[in-house]
Amino acid sequence: MKSQASCFGVLGWRDSISSGYVPPELQPSNHFGAKSTPKAKKKRGAKMKTSLNFRVQTADEDVVVTLDGTNCMVRYVKADTGLNLYHVRGDERAPIHDIHFLARARQLANAKAKELGWIRDDAPLPLPA
Repeated sequence: MKSQASCFGVLGWRDSISSGYVPPELQPSNHFGAKSTPKAKKKRGAKMKTSLNFRVQTADEDVVVTLDGTNCMVRYVKADTGLNLYHVRGDERAPIHDIHFLARARQLANAKAKELGWIRDDAPLPLPA
């Protein structure tokens, strides 16, 4: 076992805590690209946006919701019970996670379907099969 003098130089362990001494083996090094001076870190991946532009379009008995600037798209088809999901296309580079896109797209599609009279708020829910 090493003595305190060999581990911490001249200072003892209690003196090293109060003086801010850091043993050489715990000091930052340049080994394997590590930087000893803090610099601004570059963040990878998509940047988070504060506002997203969704586009809602209708054609025949379909509602299509897209996210501007991405390949994200979801298509719903009119059915007796409301809207049925027909097709989904995601985009891994989108600034929003797929599940969040699908949740917001469903809200927008339902609002559009209500606006067109395809869905009524007072309509009874269908009975389970």
